[in-house]
Amino acid sequence: MILPADLDVLHGRRAARWIRESTKAQEDRYGPDAQREHQGRAIERYGMIDTGLVWQVAHSGRTVDQTAEWAEMLAHAGHGYDVLVVAYVSRFARNVEALARTIRQLHAAGTAVYFCDERLLSSDEQHWDWYMREAVEAESYSRRLSRRVREGYETKWRLHRDPGGWAPLGFRREPEPPRRLMVDADTIGLAVNMFEHYATGTVSMADLAAETGVHEDAIREILCHPIYNGWVRRRGEADRPAPWRSDPPVSDELCERVAQVRAARGRGGGPHRWERVDILSGLLYCTCGRYVRRDGSGRGRNGRRWHQRYHPDPCARWGSVQRRQERFYAEPIKAQLRGLDVSEATIVQVIEALSSTVPVPDDMRNARRDRQRKELALDYASGKISEPAFLSAVAALNTEPDPPPQPLESVTPAAVTGYLRDLHRTISDIEDAIAAGDLSEHEVEAAWSGLTHAVYRRIRVEGASFAGIELTPAAYQHGLALALPEEVRISLWRARPDSNRRSPA
Repeated sequence: MILPADLDVLHGRRAARWIRESTKAQEDRYGPDAQREHQGRAIERYGMIDTGLVWQVAHSGRTVDQTAEWAEMLAHAGHGYDVLVVAYVSRFARNVEALARTIRQLHAAGTAVYFCDERLLSSDEQHWDWYMREAVEAESYSRRLSRRVREGYETKWRLHRDPGGWAPLGFRREPEPPRRLMVDADTIGLAVNMFEHYATGTVSMADLAAETGVHEDAIREILCHPIYNGWVRRRGEADRPAPWRSDPPVSDELCERVAQVRAARGRGGGPHRWERVDILSGLLYCTCGRYVRRDGSGRGRNGRRWHQRYHPDPCARWGSVQRRQERFYAEPIKAQLRGLDVSEATIVQVIEALSSTVPVPDDMRNARRDRQRKELALDYASGKISEPAFLSAVAALNTEPDPPPQPLESVTPAAVTGYLRDLHRTISDIEDAIAAGDLSEHEVEAAWSGLTHAVYRRIRVEGASFAGIELTPAAYQHGLALALPEEVRISLWRARPDSNRRSPA
C-alpha cells in the first residue's frame, strides 16, 4: 500500500494501537487510559478503521525495542494494519536510534505511524524534523533523569542503608531530610494481615486483592519484599539489616510460612492442586489472536471457586467486561460433545462427504501463519535471528500463496464408524460415572480435558460469544465436523437459575 503523504488521506486505513508505560504501577497523566482516549479521538477524527489490534507494554522507553510486543507489532505491519496510532512520541520510545530504525521498517512494510498529541505523521516529509526532535528531547530527558536518580540512590544506600524510591505499603518517609524509610503505624497492619491470611494457605493473592482493594500485582510484590522482615535490598548489593530488623513487622516464622505457600503454588515449585486441571488449556483464543487466560479468582455465593477467563490486553473484540466465568465457555463445548450424532444416517453422510475432496480450512492456515509470526517475533526479540532474517521471513509468510484444496487423509468407512461410536461411548461412560458419583471432581475435569484436546485444536471467541472452532486433524479425518451439532441449548443461569442460553459452539 502507498504510504499516506499527509493526514488528509488517512480515511479508511486500518489502525492499530501502541500503548507504553514505564512501569506497571505508573498512574500519571500519560497512563494507558489517557493514551486510549487520544488514540480513539484520532481514529474517529480521520475516519480510520479500528482493527482492535493493541500492543500494551510496561517497559523502559530506552530498551522497549527489545520486547516481544515490539517485535510482534513489526510482524503484523502491512498485513494487519496500515497506521500505528501512538499517543505521544515519548510513549513510543525514548531511543532515537530504535525509533528511526523502526519507522524505516514500518514504512518498508507499507505502514505509517501517527502521533496523536503532536499530530505528526511519520510518512509526511514535512513532519520528519518535528517528531525526530521530539524523540531526541525524550531520550535526553530520560538519560538526565536516570543519572540523577542513580546518584541519589547510591548516596542514600551508602550513608543511610536506604534503597530510595517509593515507600511500600506500611512504610513512609521521614518528613525531614534525609527522608529515610520508617514503619508507618497507621498502615503497616494491612500489610501484616496480608501475610497472615496468605500463610494459612486457604486464600490466593486474587482473594486478597478482592478483600483489600489492593491490586493483585502489588500484593505479589508485598509478599516477596524483604523489607517487611527487616531487610533492605538494592540491586547488585547484599541485603542489609534495616533499623527495625530487631523487631520486624513480619517475623521470620511468618515470612517462612508465606514463602512455603508461594513455593507450593508456583509453577514447578510444588504439588499442583486439582483446580489446575483446565479442560480448555491452550484452546481458547480471542478473534484478535490472543490466548484467553485462566484465572481462578472468582467465588460464588456458597464460597466455591469459579474459574474465570480473561483477555491479557485491552481488546475491543473482547468487550468491556474484564473477566468471565469459565463455565460459559466450557459448558457449551461439553454440550456439543454430548450432542455427537452417531445415527446410521449421519454416519452414511459423513462417509460420503469424506470420500470427496475437502479443502483445508482457511482459518487453520491463518492460525499457522500467526503462530509462525509470533515465533519469529520472539526469536528476533531475544536476538536469535538478525533483523534482515526476521524481515525476510515475515515477508515470505505474508506473500505465501494459499495451497490448492487437498483431500483429507483417506480413512476407511469402518474406521470412521468405529471412531465416532467409540467417542460417543466414552462420553456416555463419563456421564454415567458422574451420575453415579464414581469420579472425583479432579477425575471428571481430567476426563473432559482429554476429550476436548482430542477433538478441538482451537476455539475462537469474542467476549462471551463463540466465533468458531477448529478441530484436530484426526477429528476432521473422522467426520466430526458433520457429526457434532452446530448449535446447542444449555442452561447457564445469570440472574435467575432457570434462564436458558442458546450457545453456538
